[in-house]
Amino acid sequence: MTLQKLFTDQAVTKDQKHQQLRETALTDSAAFKRLRDIVELLRVECPWDREQTHVSLRTCIIEEVYEVAEAIDNRDMDNLKEELGDVLLQIVFHASLANEEGAFNYTDLVNEECEKMIRRHPHVFSDVESKTVDKVLEKWENIKRGEHLKASHSEHLEGVPRALPALIRSRKVQEKAARIGFDWKDV
Repeated sequence: MTLQKLFTDQAVTKDQKHQQLRETALTDSAAFKRLRDIVELLRVECPWDREQTHVSLRTCIIEEVYEVAEAIDNRDMDNLKEELGDVLLQIVFHASLANEEGAFNYTDLVNEECEKMIRRHPHVFSDVESKTVDKVLEKWENIKRGEHLKASHSEHLEGVPRALPALIRSRKVQEKAARIGFDWKDV
């Protein structure tokens, strides 16, 4: 029985609807499905979750990513697990919203990322050889540049997200500028 059927089936009690979601999943796919189903249930039954949009959740995902960074900096694996879970929740929440809007579904999201990883790792998924990290990164950037064909240098630099913190954004702009040939000859 699908979760949507559970939502609309009047003969099923609220406790019966939720019992399956209370049970710990035993496999990766079952765990992901459990989280997805919980988010979808919350979108139906929780007034706060029902009101959320991509825009209203923007700050939440940014905060969660910074909490992941702090857990990494602190080398705190227990906290890292918790914070990565919070980021995963944000991803699933945004994917659920997009699915509701008809923009894309979970399968589209995951398959697109899989295709991108395969395409950007020809040294793993084809005959192309890259024996060093530098060569892998060079090929990655060349493939990425080909995917996002930019007509001008300024268009190439526009690909740096404006929402990044200032110092991170300035470093990324300088890295992109250096890759397209603009760099200082010396310090």
